[in-house]
Amino acid sequence: MPSPKYVPKQFLIDPADFGRKGETQWVTPDETWSRESRGRLRAAQLQHRVAHSVRVKFLRNPKAPIRKMSQLAEALEIRYGKLQPMLAGDTVMQLEDLGRLLDHFGHWLEPALLSADAAKVADVIKLARTQAAERRQPTQATPARPPLR
Repeated sequence: MPSPKYVPKQFLIDPADFGRKGETQWVTPDETWSRESRGRLRAAQLQHRVAHSVRVKFLRNPKAPIRKMSQLAEALEIRYGKLQPMLAGDTVMQLEDLGRLLDHFGHWLEPALLSADAAKVADVIKLARTQAAERRQPTQATPARPPLR
């Protein structure tokens, strides 16, 4: 495979934040940027959101069945040497890679595909639905006492 034309994490003010921090600062494009450069910035932002979701929701989650990058690579049938740099923003994520991640994680990864603002709205909606479902579930009430006579 040819080497990528760009390194996604280079669009961040602090490249070490790629895939690691939810709130990040991106390089701001100006009028001199080509459509290609703007597209690469958007692609890097999408890749960052996916990488961050994978790290936070799965690899750092004590309840997740897969908590090691090597285990994830095996489950996805991707070499560790490809997965790790991709999640770190050193290499470009291909659509096939994204497809494997979506196939493995399912709907839990879908909010990462939204823009940052839309993802926040989706998280709020998901939380509200979860809370509403919890309120609808009957609680174990203490049995009623028979009336005193």
